[in-house]
Amino acid sequence: MASKDATPTKKQRKQRYRKIEYVFPVEPRAIQIVKKPKSYVDHTYRDFSIVPSDMKYSTPTKIEDMTFSEKVHDILSDEQYSQCIQWLPHGRGFKITIPKRLEQSRVLQKYFGHNRFSSFLRQLNNHGFKHVTRGVDRNSYYHECFLRGMKHLLKYMPPGRDARRLMPDPENEPDLYAISRVCPLPEQVSTFDHQAQQGMPPGGLGGSAGLPHQLQMQNLVSGPQDRLPLGLTLQSAKAANQSLQQAASLQQQASALEQQAAALQRAATIQKAASLQHQVTAMNNDTFQASLMNGNDLNSGFQMGAGLQPGYGNQSQAQLNEDPSVLALLLRSRGMM
Repeated sequence: MASKDATPTKKQRKQRYRKIEYVFPVEPRAIQIVKKPKSYVDHTYRDFSIVPSDMKYSTPTKIEDMTFSEKVHDILSDEQYSQCIQWLPHGRGFKITIPKRLEQSRVLQKYFGHNRFSSFLRQLNNHGFKHVTRGVDRNSYYHECFLRGMKHLLKYMPPGRDARRLMPDPENEPDLYAISRVCPLPEQVSTFDHQAQQGMPPGGLGGSAGLPHQLQMQNLVSGPQDRLPLGLTLQSAKAANQSLQQAASLQQQASALEQQAAALQRAATIQKAASLQHQVTAMNNDTFQASLMNGNDLNSGFQMGAGLQPGYGNQSQAQLNEDPSVLALLLRSRGMM
């Protein structure tokens, strides 16, 4: 009979992953809380932009001293790689624009010791980055602690682990543009100022125009009881995004209609010009036929006059035109005298 102190099996030796509970200097704001089965991607999102820097944290300068998230942040901060991997406009996620160029740049080999794009994606999944599957940020990656210009938040990133493949949950993916309008990053406050010219408050969709960023957030969320107004504000931001998209679509349709109207007007002008040309041609033909008929009548009149007046048959037509008696005889025969 085996003793209880025997060597544990491989399954028993495997330690269960436990989520680390951090103590933050300032508690991050809860933006959305998603409750789904563990087989789905958890898109619960908190705003860490208000969490200040810890004086004890120092950014490593050597690649071998960096964590995985610090390496990714360092790559995104280098402009020479911006053609293949870059921050999204809101600064809360990034996107790999040209995977082949990312491999050709050898940046993966420099930072991670391999040059395979598929392995890099697997590392992102194992370190807690979440994949966006729809919208304008489709095929991008984000994490609530991975923000542009805020490296001090990287120490709150989860450690790497062999994560299983989860089912996507596109319906609950956060709208990072709407979140950034309400909670802009410190370096983005000036970026969203142009929205005031489009009918939006300078301080964001939450109102409080002209107040500092921290005071605006205190007005929106001052405790657990005040999370509902922030949710409503995000809904308003999403509705504003949809309205802007609809307005842009209507503007494109109006431009297309204007082009069609201009094309129809040009076609109508060409058709009208062709009709007028046809009328002019017909009038010219009628005029030409009328002149032929008049010429035939005149010749027959001369012939008649030449037959009535003896001795005129041997004269030329020019002599008949000059003889007034011939013309008088022609006019008399046509009843005009």
